[in-house]
Amino acid sequence: MPDSVKNEFHDLAEVKLNRSGEHWGNLGYWQFDNHYSDACRQLALELGEFAGLGKQQRLFDAGFGCGDQILVWYKAFEAEYVTGVNLSVSQTEVARHKLQESGYQQRSDIHYGDIGKIQRPAMAGQFDRVLALDCIYHFSNKRQFFSQSYDLSNEQGVLAFSDLLLVDGAKDNWRYLLVKIMLWLSNIPQQNLTNLDDLQQQLKQQGFGFVEHRDISVQVMPAFYSWYLNNRSELKEKLNLADRLKYLVTGSFLNWAYKNKLIRYVLVKASKETSGK
Repeated sequence: MPDSVKNEFHDLAEVKLNRSGEHWGNLGYWQFDNHYSDACRQLALELGEFAGLGKQQRLFDAGFGCGDQILVWYKAFEAEYVTGVNLSVSQTEVARHKLQESGYQQRSDIHYGDIGKIQRPAMAGQFDRVLALDCIYHFSNKRQFFSQSYDLSNEQGVLAFSDLLLVDGAKDNWRYLLVKIMLWLSNIPQQNLTNLDDLQQQLKQQGFGFVEHRDISVQVMPAFYSWYLNNRSELKEKLNLADRLKYLVTGSFLNWAYKNKLIRYVLVKASKETSGK
């Protein structure tokens, strides 16, 4: 395996958290005492429902992970075709194998690549929905992605994503210094974290006429931390020390940022039309 793959930031580390055959890697939407795989799948379902996915739609998935969410777009929402890019060689290889095994390879066009460098003219206006599940805050340039999404969408197109947002006034809190440190450790560009008003303004500046959101912080941020605490014994048997520390720090930070009213987790939907669909 090339060193470039071995040293990927977005890799296959979360595989050990999943059931056999599943490769989810998001923060999850937690209900009751979910298994990690169930919570991750539920987050995909929540985004899909919020986005208004339906039969015969053509989708563009930015950051499709290992492909489990693409199978949700096909099986739960009956998408017609999925195109996507993902900034991970190892994940893209798994996703291609997963689609081939499931019989969806001929209806998919997925590639390794940087969402900021896709060739838009060839795909302009082709997609009913552009999706980004629990990854947009990692993009090198969110504003550019919004512009790309507008170009990729057809006249009734919708951009839908899950995102971390700052609570109003968070930057005036001395604790925001700790947020900046965590963003750096997590490979999240600081400029990607904005409040809702700024986010809505960015989307409308790119041409989107209608923006709505749904706050799911409670089901994601403190819930992820609770899941980790409740499963420490089992995870100790599956994960090495470095991975356990990663999830402990991630969960602790999310819980702390939520409790201190610094960050929230939301679903966002932006439509080209001036009223919601």
